[in-house]
Amino acid sequence: MESIAWPLAALVGALGGAIPDLLKAIRLRFKGRPAYMGTLWYWGMLLALMAVGALVAVWRSPVDIWEALAFGIAAPAFLTRLIASDKEDDLSDKSVSAWERMRRWWS
Repeated sequence: MESIAWPLAALVGALGGAIPDLLKAIRLRFKGRPAYMGTLWYWGMLLALMAVGALVAVWRSPVDIWEALAFGIAAPAFLTRLIASDKEDDLSDKSVSAWERMRRWWS
């Protein structure tokens, strides 16, 4: 089978990278928006996860949209589990290093 065009794979992979955060936002919709969602840090990390999803989807040359979506979801999820911190403290705490803030966000 021939793979889908790389721009489509990248777009669908990026969407896949954003799905876990979209699901988290839906789950928290009745509790109010968490404070960290208004930070530049949050949006930067979200874009980074979307980029990882897009890159892996393009690299793996999916044969259909569903496969590209699966790559887009799986790659950031794997990366998140690999380097996430066990601490779920306040994500807006600027007294910790950028690395620790990233690990907390990905947990």
